[in-house]
Amino acid sequence: MERERSSGQLRRISSAERRVLLWVLRTTGTGPIDFETIKEWSRVSGEIVKNVFKKFNLRNGQNLTTDDLLRISMTLFGTSVSPEELSISLNWELFEELAARLFEHAGLNVARDVQVRFGRNRAQIDLFAFKEDALYIVECKRWRRSITLGLIKSIEPSIKRRILLVKELLSGLVGPGSFEVRLIPLLLTVYGSPYFDDVLFHSPLRSLRSFLSEPAASLPSPPVLTIYLRQPLVFQVLKALPLKPSKGWMTMRV
Repeated sequence: MERERSSGQLRRISSAERRVLLWVLRTTGTGPIDFETIKEWSRVSGEIVKNVFKKFNLRNGQNLTTDDLLRISMTLFGTSVSPEELSISLNWELFEELAARLFEHAGLNVARDVQVRFGRNRAQIDLFAFKEDALYIVECKRWRRSITLGLIKSIEPSIKRRILLVKELLSGLVGPGSFEVRLIPLLLTVYGSPYFDDVLFHSPLRSLRSFLSEPAASLPSPPVLTIYLRQPLVFQVLKALPLKPSKGWMTMRV
């Protein structure tokens, strides 16, 4: 029996219940919940499936909302489900939204799918996560293949260009000053091993909380770009810039 903390309460999840929830995620991307299909593919008894449906307020034939799927994903993330299993069950949009929720739970402001434009240059960034003195520029990759050093290196040039574009945007529009702000490039994947070099940090989803709890600048030779601005990165400052999050600013913590 495993435990997962939800809304301040301790929720117990058995391995059989975990299998049911994984199959709920896998089978509801193309249609409503089907009790018989989930029972067959999860290979658990109908009674257990009924109990899971009751515990998570699910109904046969129900079309799950994104919030429903995220609630299930967060529950699974708090258990010993393997990253590979979770990767199969999450589509790319749920993966990005789950990552955004984890940043929010760590006390950061978050915007998804941000269009950055400055001069003739433009870029799309999966996540902006920020507080007054730090901006995480996050690339989410739902890779289901082996995550090798070569694979990480292959996307470093594009991430480096985005970091420099954000630096130009902030320096040009917020203006130079004495307030120190760190730009932190982060590659976030479902699984793999933590890693960093002179271009970026790599963190699997499961290690994100510990990564955020340790100051990135405290590591030896971290890939952190420090700039000095006229004011800190508060919500009102970023909202005034030519940034266009396709999901809007609704998830921002003001």
